[in-house]
Amino acid sequence: MSQPRGALSGSPAGPAARMPESIGTERLLLRPLDADDLDALHVLWTERRFRHFLWDGEIIARDLTAQIIAKNSQLFAAGDVGIWGVRERGADALLGIAGFWEFHAPPVRELLFGVAPARWNGGVATEAARAVVDTGFASAGFDAIQGSCDRDNRASVRVMEKLGMQRRRGHRPGQGAIEFYGLTRARWHASGQ
Repeated sequence: MSQPRGALSGSPAGPAARMPESIGTERLLLRPLDADDLDALHVLWTERRFRHFLWDGEIIARDLTAQIIAKNSQLFAAGDVGIWGVRERGADALLGIAGFWEFHAPPVRELLFGVAPARWNGGVATEAARAVVDTGFASAGFDAIQGSCDRDNRASVRVMEKLGMQRRRGHRPGQGAIEFYGLTRARWHASGQ
């Protein structure tokens, strides 16, 4: 099964505590993606501008979206991290996603974040990513979170920089022009985010 390209990665410090059912920010509510999100998620993931970076432009099959949601439900049921759907408080519309997933070879658990193009440049991705990174450190016990994105995905680079992540290296052989960033638990806490 192919996987989407990601934005952050982490390694747990020890056994993870049960993940929160939902994560709230001032204006957003994040809850684990489940089968009820299939149609909205598939529309989001196949939108031309969204899929450009997540799926390298590929229009993925609805079945793949369903498989990812099923795996996500298993992860949360086991008390692990997965992907949360991002919504405005009090609204049902799926604005985007933020959460941890495995990417690259060998697999590295990463934080995947993205929002619908209609909501770009409104701070939603940064707010959702900040909430999930905080959960990664506070609830999942990560010691460090690393990020990656396509070099030309300037919006994701800006989000990672706003989170206090530092550029680690660029380009991994066989994976194109990818930027890698990192953030330690100590740096996160020192930043007061």
